[in-house]
Amino acid sequence: VSKLRSAAEWFLLDVVSRYFTSYGRVIMVIFCIWLAAAAFYTAGSAFPSLGIGGLLYGTEKPLREMAMASGYPPLIYIFSKALYFSMVSFTTIGFGDFNPTGIIAFIAALEGFSGMLLSALLLVVVARRIIW
Repeated sequence: VSKLRSAAEWFLLDVVSRYFTSYGRVIMVIFCIWLAAAAFYTAGSAFPSLGIGGLLYGTEKPLREMAMASGYPPLIYIFSKALYFSMVSFTTIGFGDFNPTGIIAFIAALEGFSGMLLSALLLVVVARRIIW
């Protein structure tokens, strides 16, 4: 347990925020999580054979079907919707227009938790820069 705690402290304090001094690093990590989650959502929605779930529009219409009917290249359409869903999940707004299924739902929950954590960390780093 103590090694896990030490690893978490090292990652959050040193790697992510450089001991609360680098807001640039925190913003970079935020964008990396946002893009990585969007890539996961895209993979699950565009390639249902992977079996990791995907995004549904509303409660029943798979995003892949919407992409085929849109007239845009399907992968670009799905990625743009996945970026939108990723930002909504990261900021914990959750409009409810897309519903994750399968493992993707767990990834969305982790993204929401990391969004709260990193937003608070960014606030601390910015406040520390202003105060000191």
